[in-house]
Amino acid sequence: MSLKTVDARGVACPRPLIMTREALQGMDSGLLTVVVDNVPARENVLRFLGKQNIGKTSWTEDTEAPGIFTIKADINSQGKSSADTKNRENPDTQNTPGQSQTTYDQTCRTVFIGTDRIGTGPEELGKLLLKGFVYTLTQVETRPEALVLMNSGVTLALQDSESLSDLQTLVKDGMSLMVCGTCLDFLGVREQLGAGVISNMYDITEVLLAGNLLTVP
Repeated sequence: MSLKTVDARGVACPRPLIMTREALQGMDSGLLTVVVDNVPARENVLRFLGKQNIGKTSWTEDTEAPGIFTIKADINSQGKSSADTKNRENPDTQNTPGQSQTTYDQTCRTVFIGTDRIGTGPEELGKLLLKGFVYTLTQVETRPEALVLMNSGVTLALQDSESLSDLQTLVKDGMSLMVCGTCLDFLGVREQLGAGVISNMYDITEVLLAGNLLTVP
């Protein structure tokens, strides 16, 4: 019987979920405890555990430190949830028998990023979201074959970028990283490139027209 604890306090999305997934690997049975410090992280972890169909999950909030949540997953070696393992403390977060992970018919082959942030809200938030997205690409099972960076998106691949190590990991794992040369020159940062291949509009257009394209807004 395994006993594992994940302390995900102070960790930005999506790392609490990823830390939980990593801890869950290799656990046939036992108790997994995850500690988080915000509601979105609590809900994300609970949703992920619910999809694993592993047994009873529950959560409690620290009465002396409001906002600190402890999630417990009682791993069932048979890999199933039964009526007597429903979450009585928090029925809204109980597992659904027979629930499985979502699957997709098509694989996204190319991701296009033409910005240094996601969305049109606060700049700091947008950049934080994009950083989290790039990191998550290193963690998902189905990864894109190519990542294209244009306009201010090329700054993600610069030597001082917080996403550089994640991009280097993706390249090491076989993903093609194409960085717009015109964009680098316009911004005056060609010499600062830390990952990827400097590319041109012709090659980039061929890749984008190949199909299964995801554009990050």
